[in-house]
Amino acid sequence: MPKNRQFYFPFLAHANTRITLRPLSAVFVTPAFHHWHHADEPAAVNRNYGAVLSIWDWLFRTAHLPRTMPTRYGIGRELPADWIGQLTAPFRGR
Repeated sequence: MPKNRQFYFPFLAHANTRITLRPLSAVFVTPAFHHWHHADEPAAVNRNYGAVLSIWDWLFRTAHLPRTMPTRYGIGRELPADWIGQLTAPFRGR
């Protein structure tokens, strides 16, 4: 894939839209597909790793794309307000 097109996929994936583009989700990461990567729901844990191509998630059975959208996003806990706290949060216990 040419570099200029690959550059736009993460922006499309993170777009705050409910566009599904379901036929394309078999190969490419779409906004609906990537929403589940950020969901704070048990069914979405360790799912949808792809940044551009979703086909790897389908092949390795990590794809999760129900017809509904997630109701909650996040990591299940509050993050610190300061940037150093946010950077070190993954390394601290819950």
